[in-house]
Amino acid sequence: MKAFLLEAVRRFVQMVFGIQLFNLPGLAFIRNAAFRCVFRIGSRPIIEEKVCLYHAHRSSGRIRIGRRVLLARGVSIDYTGDVTVEDDVWFSLGSVVLTHMHRLDGHRTLGRKKKVEPCGVVFKKRCWIGANAVILPRVSRVGEDAVVGAGAVVTRDVPDRAIVAGNPARVIRIMDSEELKIESARTQT
Repeated sequence: MKAFLLEAVRRFVQMVFGIQLFNLPGLAFIRNAAFRCVFRIGSRPIIEEKVCLYHAHRSSGRIRIGRRVLLARGVSIDYTGDVTVEDDVWFSLGSVVLTHMHRLDGHRTLGRKKKVEPCGVVFKKRCWIGANAVILPRVSRVGEDAVVGAGAVVTRDVPDRAIVAGNPARVIRIMDSEELKIESARTQT
């Protein structure tokens, strides 16, 4: 019963504070504070409108979000399987994270109890999920400093410092340490 009540409160907070009104500079702080009250979110997040954090099928999944994380407009994260988001991770406009699968067997079509397989995922420090990218179940890790291109459909783990794009997403290249220094300097200004 306690878990059901907590989920109801979380959905209420998202419904009320997820509206466009809270995009105003003085009110954005209130949205962030409300989300931090009901979810485990570190300091100084940027949470925009219509962000949806949810779990399905009465699962016991958890979500933990680090400091200085961006959840841009329309981001949707399913935490049926555990989700860990480390510090300085960016989720761009409309990106989606899915952490559960349904078995495709005879039970699905006969209306019997559905078998759900939760799949956890970890987003390592400073990774960036591009606009409208989709992270599918069975992806257990998006590496440190990795970049997932806009519209990519990620079906397998992403290595550290990799740039991936496409459907299905493939590694385009691995960033070297010099590129990371430039990127780090840009984000600190």
